Amino acid sequence: STCDRFKVINFVSQIDNNVIFNSNILDKYSKDQFFYLPNQFWFHKNHLTVFKAVKILLEKNINIKLLCSGVMKDFRNKDNYISNLLKYVSKNKLQENIIFLGIIPYEDVLGLIKKSIAVINPSFFEGWSSTVEESKSLDKTVILSDIPIHREQNPEKGIFFNPNNPDQLSVILNKLNDSPPVFDLDYKKIEKKLKNRTKVFADKYYEMFNDLT
Repeated sequence: STCDRFKVINFVSQIDNNVIFNSNILDKYSKDQFFYLPNQFWFHKNHLTVFKAVKILLEKNINIKLLCSGVMKDFRNKDNYISNLLKYVSKNKLQENIIFLGIIPYEDVLGLIKKSIAVINPSFFEGWSSTVEESKSLDKTVILSDIPIHREQNPEKGIFFNPNNPDQLSVILNKLNDSPPVFDLDYKKIEKKLKNRTKVFADKYYEMFNDLT
């Protein structure tokens, strides 16, 4: 059948520990503990739900810090989405809580993933998310919109929320902010987990080509 002609191989992000565990990353971007949202500023990436969650906490006198990186342009220009996000932050006095970094070096993205309290991916829809795979390779807590693709990626340290429910997300953020996950600095353990996942990928890749012969 036609379906038998197709196979899906899901990639595994490879991580350079020499880059990731650079202690200077915190001096460069934030000396305070922070959450990290490294998505591009496209409408479906759903930054607004996260911003609303930060506002909900601020109204309860709970300050959290969110770093956002990514291209602040959307060629589709969905109803001035980006400018409306900036207005939302300004109107609700969230400038100290939500920091826009713009485009940063990829090694810094990985460093911020590792040093954050948790990574957030609030998207309404995704492909096979590289953010999730990078978090998995770094053995990192990741807060995810509860959509089928994120469930399929199944990160060991994944926490799921309704992408239309900032109240639910605010509870998750507050809990993690109060008791941040301990940084796992056991490089050998992280490396071993990554090698095991990479081997599974390699075996599937070999199997795919072997089936063609």
